[in-house]
Amino acid sequence: MRDIKRTHKPIKNFYTELKQYEELGATNETEVRLAFAALLQHYARQNNLTLICEKSLQTPQNTTIYVDGMLTDNDFGLPRGYWEAKYLHDNLAIAVRQKFDAGYPQNNILFTTQERAILYQDGQAVMDVDIADAEAFIRVLHVFFSYEQADIANWKGAVVEFKDKVPALGQRAAMLIQNEEKTNGRFQEAFTDFHRHCRLETEFGRSLSDSNVYFIDPFVGTGNFIVRFIQAIDKTALKAKYRDELHWYCSSKWFSGH
Repeated sequence: MRDIKRTHKPIKNFYTELKQYEELGATNETEVRLAFAALLQHYARQNNLTLICEKSLQTPQNTTIYVDGMLTDNDFGLPRGYWEAKYLHDNLAIAVRQKFDAGYPQNNILFTTQERAILYQDGQAVMDVDIADAEAFIRVLHVFFSYEQADIANWKGAVVEFKDKVPALGQRAAMLIQNEEKTNGRFQEAFTDFHRHCRLETEFGRSLSDSNVYFIDPFVGTGNFIVRFIQAIDKTALKAKYRDELHWYCSSKWFSGH
């Protein structure tokens, strides 16, 4: 997390714009949120993140919501935080509760008006500050951009760990396969049969991207097989394939894309 200081140009510009909005009588969230979006986007870029505005999300209630902004990790495309602008004269506490009741995420979401910022992390309000207090608002930004869910942090740690292990494991697996191909008759027969079944496009004139070609993974493990499968699908068919024809088994349960 890079440092944020009140002497930084983006911070100065932000407060100048808020002053201009006040002088012009602009109080509606849609009128003033550009200043917040510009500020968040600047510091997102500095932290290898992207702010996606008006991002649609599916809620646990299976409804669609639109957050004013979502921070996305540029390395893995994982969500890192959310931002929601509110009307200056809203009762912010009530507005926040209404959003949560509608299914808005609670793990790292920043609610703002021209005068106030409330940051929720892991379902709890962790900071509630007056935006006129620049130092307090900067502390909110630091906490907001520094947040990382425990499961995502653990996953990233696993990525780093397996980055070194996977090549060695792959080489070992390749050596075993090569040895079995040379010495194991049953393996040779099974491998030939498997290869014959995999010749989908050659034998049936179909590809993985075609409709009604289903993918079933009975032991999802790390998910590498599913990821490789998705990479092989034409992008125009990916949404329908994920929604209707992708199924996997994990933790004693079957799952599907939808």
